[in-house]
Amino acid sequence: MKQIVFIFCLTLSSLSCFATAQYPDKLIYKGDTLPFFTHPDIELYDQDSNAINLFGDREVDVVTSCWRGYVAYWLIENSKLYLVRIESWDYRNDSMEADLKSLFGDKYIKGRVEADWVSGIYYAGIGKVVYYVHDANLSSYEYELQFKIKNGKIPFRQPSLFNNSKSIQNPYLFTPEGLWSYIYRNINWVILPSLNDSTGLWIVCEFSANKKGEMSNVKILRSNSNNAAFDKELVRVIKTYPLMDAYYHHGKFRKIPFRMNIRFNNELKEKYYQKE
Repeated sequence: MKQIVFIFCLTLSSLSCFATAQYPDKLIYKGDTLPFFTHPDIELYDQDSNAINLFGDREVDVVTSCWRGYVAYWLIENSKLYLVRIESWDYRNDSMEADLKSLFGDKYIKGRVEADWVSGIYYAGIGKVVYYVHDANLSSYEYELQFKIKNGKIPFRQPSLFNNSKSIQNPYLFTPEGLWSYIYRNINWVILPSLNDSTGLWIVCEFSANKKGEMSNVKILRSNSNNAAFDKELVRVIKTYPLMDAYYHHGKFRKIPFRMNIRFNNELKEKYYQKE
């Protein structure tokens, strides 16, 4: 699995951004229509779906949330995968639908195309999104179905069912009112050495959570401080944070390292230091 590293700079301008989450395809399976991610390619004989306009003379505007420009509908029936529909990502507004008969010719039979070109591992989501990741198809649903497909066929005893329901996502974690504010409000400024100017110092730290969302593995990566008191106090405070994220994907707990650039200066001290 692709490693995810979240980097947050806790300065007065903050928060980084990532690649955009993608619209899923749709899978019709046992009467349900499910989000189908790690999208199968649309193979048009010897042509790549990106090399031909699926909608004839009409062009689809590409958006970052759907780079492929379309949403495909797939059907699993009698242990076979079929392509049954292709529509633009903005179908509600532009009503653009591909003509499968024109695109696939004799392979189009009774309203479907047998997807015998599809091989690989694919996932369909069940239930609500329990952990959102703003990157490709890395978000987790409560449950996932895993299909191992070979030449459009699904072997007997498929699919596998994965449980991600133990995922925890704190919506306030990296907002100004979340971990950022928590750290500065709980720093014991009294025990720290005086800062000589407004520039202050910075410390880059990394941390992660365990399966229950409890803070663990806090460590200092870099610091321009010559006094270990700042490092020690920062580690102490981060370890007390009450609720981190716990990310389960494909049924397994995935430890995510978070990195933060924490600044200490007189302006922050004046703002957060609560005098007795």
